[in-house]
Amino acid sequence: MEIETITNIKKIETPKFKKEIAGPLTPIHMEIHEKNIIEVNKKAVELTRKEILKKYNNIPEKNRIILPIPKGSQYQRVVRCFVIIDNINMGNYYIEGSTDHAILIRNFIFQNNVSQRDIDNNNLWKIKKGIIDPFGKNFESYPQVRKELEILKEQNQWEGVIPNWVLTFEHSAPENN
Repeated sequence: MEIETITNIKKIETPKFKKEIAGPLTPIHMEIHEKNIIEVNKKAVELTRKEILKKYNNIPEKNRIILPIPKGSQYQRVVRCFVIIDNINMGNYYIEGSTDHAILIRNFIFQNNVSQRDIDNNNLWKIKKGIIDPFGKNFESYPQVRKELEILKEQNQWEGVIPNWVLTFEHSAPENN
């Protein structure tokens, strides 16, 4: 089966859920935080990653932390997560894995010798968190995510398929005035 991409909706902003839709204890939050035995479609994840990296100006290879895709059927988070971190002085970073966003951010902190407090209290940081459909089937296996993406598609008048990735959180530091 061919994996469909979102190349036909590039003219719009990246699909993003509002906090009230995907925040703690919402049906989407519960659905994407579930852990189960799944086998990730490695090719689908790699194609989706390429789309994300292209959308965010091809983040340099040296600024990517990709946790391995588990081989075969493994007990893991049912979606693949990613974080994009942008710092005015350090550049853009991409972190991805079959684990929680907090663990991905800790990987970034450890590998780049920065503190969580610096990220939380510094207006130089922008953070985007998102999820990837590990099967490359436009979230067909995730009814809550799929339903909200269909609503976003209708509201924004996209043409084409539901994407294999979506932002679930975005924090932009206040601009200096």
